Order: sequence, then structure tokens, then C-alpha cells
Amino acid sequence: MTRLLWLIAGSLLSAPPPSGRMIPLRVERGQEFVYFASYERKGEKPTAYQTCQLVSHVLILEADSGGILAALMTEQRLPQSGSSDSVGLVRLELARIAPSGRVTWEAVSTAPRLPIDMPPTLEYYPFLELPAAELQPGQSWRTDDPETGPMEWRALVVERREKGRCLKLLGEQASRDWLEPGKFVWRRKEIVSVLLHEGFVDHAERNLTWRSESGEVYSSTTVIDLYAPPAPIPSGEFRSRLADIRAALQFSARLQELLKPRGEPDYRGYDDLLRAIDRHRDHGSPYAAALRSIRRQAEVARAGERPPEPIVVRAEAPPQGRSTPAETMNSPIRATEIADPVAGTKVSLAMYRGRPVVLLFARPRSRLLPWILAYAKSAAQSYVGQVHVLVLLVEGNADDARRLREQFQLGFAVLDGRRLFEVSGGQRTPSVWVLDEMGKLRWQAPGWGGEYPDLIHKELVEILTKR
Repeated sequence: MTRLLWLIAGSLLSAPPPSGRMIPLRVERGQEFVYFASYERKGEKPTAYQTCQLVSHVLILEADSGGILAALMTEQRLPQSGSSDSVGLVRLELARIAPSGRVTWEAVSTAPRLPIDMPPTLEYYPFLELPAAELQPGQSWRTDDPETGPMEWRALVVERREKGRCLKLLGEQASRDWLEPGKFVWRRKEIVSVLLHEGFVDHAERNLTWRSESGEVYSSTTVIDLYAPPAPIPSGEFRSRLADIRAALQFSARLQELLKPRGEPDYRGYDDLLRAIDRHRDHGSPYAAALRSIRRQAEVARAGERPPEPIVVRAEAPPQGRSTPAETMNSPIRATEIADPVAGTKVSLAMYRGRPVVLLFARPRSRLLPWILAYAKSAAQSYVGQVHVLVLLVEGNADDARRLREQFQLGFAVLDGRRLFEVSGGQRTPSVWVLDEMGKLRWQAPGWGGEYPDLIHKELVEILTKR
């Protein structure tokens, strides 16, 4: 901590932006970023609904060819309720930003900065890790955050926004297989616009979906916008900001030490901390909000209260698509009969040769069936005349097939595929198979994930372009 405080207090000259990134980060010492954000959470129960506003301040403390040192602070502004308990959380930390844009926090913390089930406690924008080589639309790369885990990114398009031309990116990460019942699972998707000249983030939208151990599904949306292009802070205001940042870091470290489990609260330690905060002269900077938040947290902790603990589950690397054993790839699927249980007719799978086929195997009571049928409905329209999309039940009867077709307003039959599933070695449902025009298996994956439509489309494009 002493080294960091000395570094903050020191007089550091600005330097040219660092290299080693496809869009260099063009920032200078003394620049301050301000982002405004809105957070909304929804769930199956009315009590799950939550909304709040967030404001993030980022002050550049050092910028040279080796990277950036910055103070990042996010303030949660809860709806006014007239109660002191409605005071929002403010979190302030130091971070090192590598030339690539990768953020490394100076303080190791067990409290998540981007909780799954709660509003963000600390945003890392304006920074985003990018590869060194120039990206083309559709090109992807992976980042690995020590807190949230691996994340897959893909370049989308170049767009024009109010503050300039931006590269629009899509990032996705998720926990374990969404199919696993009785476990907490989640998915995160972020759409981010990075200014092409300056290299920092202008706009972002984060969408999270998670399912509790009991099967309840929740979602949240955070929309983040840069308020204005960052301008250097006058030297006097910069020093005031540094004083409040330095004090907040010291008091936060003392509070974290007091919060460690020791049986009875250390009342004397809390009292000493509260007096020290009160003795600090308020410089009127935005970072004084962190001091007020720390004081409130100390008061609550002294009274023996603790806020709810956010759920922490790291992401897992997304599937690379071809989960089928190598020896079964490009093997022809047997031309087994499949039936329309409602019409009472049967046809051979061979009837569908001549075009690629997407086979969607599922059970009529599967929790994932609404997502699978929504995809099938959309895909049947998108690939009309080019691809066959078949929904195949591996159990159930004609009433199930009729009910699903009516409930989801499907323009195609729901078929009985249990015989095809058995003779072809199917084991787990849901299951997705992609066949080429000759009936050979080209792609197979268990379950259903948010990334599956893209993976299926990629395989279909490859088949269609090689015909």
C-alpha cells in the first residue's frame, strides 16, 4: 500500500500512448472519464425486480509506454426511500492497464466486481483487452479474467456513434452446462463499442441470465455510456482528487481488516476508523463519495450487520463446437424412418437428402424446449429452400406433438425421432446434429447453449459454400 500511495502522490509526466494493441489507448495523466449506467434486474417473482443508477469515475494517474495506472470508482445510486439504508455502495480501487488493455487490479479481493445476481460493484470500462493484430468482421479471440473466467469476443461491424467511429464487439461467457439441474448456472453477453481513434469504450450493454438451484430464472441488463470525451483535470483539482483517493484506499484497507471473522466485532477498531474518517478534510472531489460509503459500511458492520454475499461462479471455456468423436464425423446417418404422430405418416430420413439437415432431438417436457423451438421456428424461416430443420421427440405421443405445435405456433410438424435416435447411437437430450446434403454427420453437440445458433450457422455456411 505504501508504494501505491507514493506512486499516486508522485509527479508523473504524461507519455505517448502505449503500443501492442490494434487500437492504441490514447490517454494522458490527469484525464478523467465519467460513465453513466442503468441496471435493471427481473425474475419470476415480483420481489426479484431491482433497478439502480450507476456512475463511474476513472482517473488516469500514470500513462507511459509500459501501461497505465488508474483509479476506478463505481457508485450505486439506489432509488430514494428516505432511509439511510438506501445509501448506495461506492467502490474504489487501483488498477494497472497493460498496453493490450488488460486490467489487473492492484488489490486482490474476494468480493466480485461484476456479481451475477447483483448490480456491478466496480466497472472496468473504459478499458477492454484487444489483440495486437487488426480484426476483421467475424474474427474472434479470447480473454481470461482471473475473477469471471474465460470470455469469447467477436468483431461485428464498424459503426458511427455520436463521439466517433467505433468497432462494435460481442463478448460471451458462461458457467457450466445450462442443462445441469439443481445448480446455479449463468450466461453473460456484452456488446461493446470501442472508439477507433482513442481506443477506449464509448458504450456497452451487458445482459446476464442465471438460473437458481431451485430452477428459477432471472435476468439483468446494464447499459453503460461515456458522458463526454475525457479532459485533463486542472492541477489543483487533480491534487484534491489524489488526496481523497489516497484516504479512501487507506480507510478501505482498514475496514477490510476489521471485517475479517474474529468472533465479537472489534468495537474499538471501528470507533478509531470512524474518527479517522471524520478527521479527513473533505476536498469536495467525486472520490469523497467513497469515503462516505466506507463510513456507512463501518457503522453497519460495527452494529453486527453484514450485506448479502453475491454468488461467485467462474465461467468455463465455451465449447469449440465439434464435440463429436473424430471417428464418427462425416459418417452417414442411417436412413431410418421417422414419423409424424399427428398425421400418422412415416417417411425415410433419406427423403431429406440433397440439402443440409438440422436435427433437434428433445423430450416434450424439457426445460430447454422453448429455446430450441424458438430457434427451429426462426431457422426454418431463415433457411427456407436451403436447409431442412426437423424437431424430433425421443418420447411422448401424438398429443405431445400436437400440443407443442399449437402452443408455439409452429409451421411444421413435430416428429417422432426415437427410432432414429436409438439406431444412430444418440445418448443425451437435448441434442443437436447437423447433416450435410449426403446425410453425413458434420456437427453434433449435447444440450442447448446460447452460442449454438452461431455454431450451427457456421457449419451450415461451410456446407452450402462447398456444394
